[in-house]
Amino acid sequence: MENKIILRPSSASRWIACPASVRLSEGVPYEPAGEAAQIGTAIHALAEKCFGTGERADAYLGKQVEGITMTQENVDFAQAHLDHITNLKSELGAVKVEQYVTVIDDADIKLGGTADVIGFGNGILEIADLKTGRGYVDADSEQMKIYALGTLAKIKKPVETVRLSIIQPHSGDTRTHTMTVDELNSWKADVLLPAIKEAADEGRPAKAI
Repeated sequence: MENKIILRPSSASRWIACPASVRLSEGVPYEPAGEAAQIGTAIHALAEKCFGTGERADAYLGKQVEGITMTQENVDFAQAHLDHITNLKSELGAVKVEQYVTVIDDADIKLGGTADVIGFGNGILEIADLKTGRGYVDADSEQMKIYALGTLAKIKKPVETVRLSIIQPHSGDTRTHTMTVDELNSWKADVLLPAIKEAADEGRPAKAI
């Protein structure tokens, strides 16, 4: 294949439902992130910084992070994320923030992305994601399952239970979807891999008749 197909977890719900969309979206011009996305990036960066320094997020109220002046809502969102990270570390022992994980990277296809938070220990793997928008995001999402699969391949630790958590202050309390590793692997075999294969087939030039 001349061009490697790049599949992104963030758009997995689209390309799993319609693998042909991968080919159709090729060549679409890049559009810079809008203001809401920039604010979300800054909130994530603040939570990560505070996790490393031990500070509270409200110490940055009125200050700039990633070029964004932190409002009360911004620091509240960052603190909610930070609290979840801290609790995960206490429960599971190991936590990684902003970790890139890969599910597939071969000659034809690359599927990988950056998980906000990965926690593991005691036979449990949790993927946690902060959503700063108002649109409801289900914890049982394709994006989160892909991050979990990539993490399992990366950490190589015994895991029985997988938890997928969404921290979305606009929508109330953190919500978590729990599944077994066997259930996750079944989803990979029955849903993910067939979609990836179809996307790869769609991306290959048609054979001459």
